[in-house]
Amino acid sequence: MKVFLSINPKKRNKHRKSINRIRKWIDDNLNVVKDPDKADVIISMGGDGTLLYSITKYMNGYKYFGINLGHLGFLTSAVNTDCETVLKKIFIDGDYEEEKIFYLKYSYKNKKIKSAINDIVLKGGEIQEIINLDIYVNNSKIYRHTGDGVIVSTPIGSTAYNLSINGPILHPSIKAFILNNIAAHSLNIRPLVLHENDSVLIKPLKEVSLIADGNLIERINSEIEISLSDKNISIIRPRGWNFYELLPQKLHWGKRGDPEC
Repeated sequence: MKVFLSINPKKRNKHRKSINRIRKWIDDNLNVVKDPDKADVIISMGGDGTLLYSITKYMNGYKYFGINLGHLGFLTSAVNTDCETVLKKIFIDGDYEEEKIFYLKYSYKNKKIKSAINDIVLKGGEIQEIINLDIYVNNSKIYRHTGDGVIVSTPIGSTAYNLSINGPILHPSIKAFILNNIAAHSLNIRPLVLHENDSVLIKPLKEVSLIADGNLIERINSEIEISLSDKNISIIRPRGWNFYELLPQKLHWGKRGDPEC
């Protein structure tokens, strides 16, 4: 397989020795190309953010492999300390599996369809303010959100912003998505897990911020339609990779607090 390297520039100085070591192994053992259009696999070096950036930037039928040089590394498949072992297992021995993940597509103001890997957020301005959003699913109005905003999240994004507001966690390969509320001023609104064929229409009653994967797209006062894309992305995993093992390892699932506190 031909590989293209996508390295987070912010990590270059802090992790220079690790990057140089890993890159030397890759250069010595793999077919590295300088043009991503000629690659089969995009290898990202950084963290979860770098992997998401690489997927968004090079979303053109590639496979993706993430090496974690950061803190959480929930989405990546290898860490700095055992990276060469995992790289050999996958790219030399061919002992790997592909995880298919699904992303969101959205459109507004009659603009072309755009994509989001993690989530789409609608919220107020910089100053804390309550906003009103009319929420429709499959053309039926189900409620009016009054609060700080809403999140529409993919399964892979369910462990990001969605998790911080008590949203459900979905296995990354499930074909579904989540509609969640940010500080809703109601006791009767809960997160919804939506079917893969569902479509969400959100109508702001005043101008709000449209944020996709943590990036402010623009301020809008028009309706926005969001659904799950019928296309998917392949992330390369070591064979036997187990999503549920990551919950206690990375998110400290089930722990009652830090025993050192």
